[in-house]
Amino acid sequence: NNFHQEMTPSQRNAIFLRKESATRLPFAEGAFDLAWASLATHRLEGERKHVLRQVIRTLRPPGQLLIATPLRETVVELRSAITSILQSDGESSGRALLEEDTSLASADEWQDACKKAGAVEVGVTRAQITIRLSAPMAEQRLFVDHVLPLWLGAENPYQKQVLSQLDEQVTSPADIPLHIACVYARRG
Repeated sequence: NNFHQEMTPSQRNAIFLRKESATRLPFAEGAFDLAWASLATHRLEGERKHVLRQVIRTLRPPGQLLIATPLRETVVELRSAITSILQSDGESSGRALLEEDTSLASADEWQDACKKAGAVEVGVTRAQITIRLSAPMAEQRLFVDHVLPLWLGAENPYQKQVLSQLDEQVTSPADIPLHIACVYARRG
């Protein structure tokens, strides 16, 4: 809705926004020249190749797919940055979170998945930005709404507990690198 409101009237005539199931796209084969996706990759575990095949199917050769996605390195560095904080807490939930793996993919895994889905001319552009987090962590909306759910999952029952622990123990600003990628591919 926000994206649509920012478009000019001429853009609204050419750009159509729809939300569909990623595993069953209702569009004809070869319907589009360009597909852009900003994927919640932690929700695609086990379906990545199928979803990519669906999108590539809808592209008209040599249509292009662009994927903006967070990378696994973000969670690895986030975990590293707050490991000492959570380990200092005696509760088992904090320790268990340190051992969890993420379903986020690396840039190489995204490239490989695109190739396996039938894409050609697959490549990736990487970027890193750093966010500075300061106390209280619960008021850092980017962290709470977007970064932490990449690691913990959006429905994790420990999220409030982790935020509470961080709010109690973080006393100085922490710099957290965020790794993102634009993966691009063409339909052959």
